[in-house]
Amino acid sequence: MWRRPLRGRHLSSQHVLYKDFRVFAERLSGRLKDHARAVAEKAGRPFHYAWSPKASKEDLARGIMERDGIEQGLICVLSCVEPCRSYTIRRHRADRKLRLVSQDRECLHLYFYYVDREFGFMHVRLQAWLSLSIGVCINGRE
Repeated sequence: MWRRPLRGRHLSSQHVLYKDFRVFAERLSGRLKDHARAVAEKAGRPFHYAWSPKASKEDLARGIMERDGIEQGLICVLSCVEPCRSYTIRRHRADRKLRLVSQDRECLHLYFYYVDREFGFMHVRLQAWLSLSIGVCINGRE
């Protein structure tokens, strides 16, 4: 029996046609960014956009931590456009059908910096565009 590639299953389960992928992904990305901003606001912590992916987000977060005397909990939420591996829709020349393809691109990433009672300084990095990859770094190690 023929099965859809794994990467197309999620879109199918959400009833998203390939032609509607960009709108779906943009809405999802916007919801993630809005949620990240709400998390920061609820905790009374800053939400900052880092203009350059080369800027040290860790140094910025540590500076905020020291400035505000944060000993536990959320320090800040940072956002930055960085290179990533993600998905887009392309028209296949031979059969003129739309295909979901993986490609290198740039997209928004959200960094949630915390001081944890047991683990210390740490952050969670969330790619805010499909495939929504996530990484957790504790004491500089992923």
